[in-house]
Amino acid sequence: MPGRGVTRPFYPNVNIIRLIAASTVIFSHAFLISEKTEANEPFVRLLGDDKILGIFGVYAFFITSGFLVTQSAQFGSVGGFLWRRALRIYPALVVCILLSVYVLSPLFSPLGIRRYLRWSNPLETTVLSVLNPSYGMKLPNVQFYDPAISWLATFTNGSLWSISQEIFCYLILAALMAIGLLRAPFMALALAVGVTWQLFFEHPWPDTQLITISLLSRPTSSAVRFSGS
Repeated sequence: MPGRGVTRPFYPNVNIIRLIAASTVIFSHAFLISEKTEANEPFVRLLGDDKILGIFGVYAFFITSGFLVTQSAQFGSVGGFLWRRALRIYPALVVCILLSVYVLSPLFSPLGIRRYLRWSNPLETTVLSVLNPSYGMKLPNVQFYDPAISWLATFTNGSLWSISQEIFCYLILAALMAIGLLRAPFMALALAVGVTWQLFFEHPWPDTQLITISLLSRPTSSAVRFSGS
């Protein structure tokens, strides 16, 4: 909880930003599911293969949420921060998993409800998904759409991959709190180092790096070879 006499700022537009960002993911995936290809997704047509609008939405959602979570880490103890994060994730996660495994999946199983509950091992899936959300909740004999479209067709809730990423980020913030490095100057330095590392060494998406973008027209350039283009 916030310290006595400390008032947290409120940003009324943040939830709208996150809602729009999440909606872009639904928008982009709709092309793949309905047409079996992302070729007609507007951003793919504009920027090229794999550069769907939903990718930008994921980045925007994670960045915006990162500011809010870091703000939460400015108040209270490390234990209190982790407890708040656990309450933020696990009650809703458990409800989501139970509904997905015991309500949604039987409706999409050719086995029927009774045989699904008997042969699909839903209890094991439930436990594994709670302990490790990136498990993906893949159940045998459950298929939501044509697997030829995407390997995610057989996953009960493939979007749970993001939960494990959230937990990992929370642990990083908790560690920074514990050693007293969650301060504005340090975070600014860490951000600068992280962005520089991504631009020069990790070849993030998009592939063309900002520093060498003007050199990409010269295929023999050492900068182009360095960027992996």
